[in-house]
Amino acid sequence: DSLAVNITDFVNLQSDSFVDVKTHMEEWKNYLSKVREEGEELDENEYLTRYFEGVGEYKEIIQYIQEHYSSVKLEDIAEKFHYTSEYTSKLIKETTGMTFTEITQRVRMEKAQDLLSNTNMSVASISEEIGYDAPEHFIRLFKKYTHMTPSSYRKLHGKS
Repeated sequence: DSLAVNITDFVNLQSDSFVDVKTHMEEWKNYLSKVREEGEELDENEYLTRYFEGVGEYKEIIQYIQEHYSSVKLEDIAEKFHYTSEYTSKLIKETTGMTFTEITQRVRMEKAQDLLSNTNMSVASISEEIGYDAPEHFIRLFKKYTHMTPSSYRKLHGKS
């Protein structure tokens, strides 16, 4: 069930995460093979170094999104990692299969689920806490993500 999947699983590269790690590894290998085909000489150590740098790079980006989910912008990430916004967007999409917006929304929805389950905060307060100015927008996205309203989610998963 997609609701049981957590962004942390992705960051930790666990095999049951929402991104198939084997697919990611294959994509990196294909990328590095393409680099070789284009004439750039890579010995095995350089090949492995680039591979693991790539894995570490996207893990750091995802961790940054997790830590700054309520206010993060693509431009912030690009600046932090010394890339252009366009390259950052492409890197995120290529390594995760998701867009920056999709990942940010997923992190926010997971945080909202946690807050709904473990606090008595109002839906409006949770909306603001996770980075949405309009509670109506948050409710619409939450319902799209979980197939239920925040209130229904709280009734089903909240503390007794």
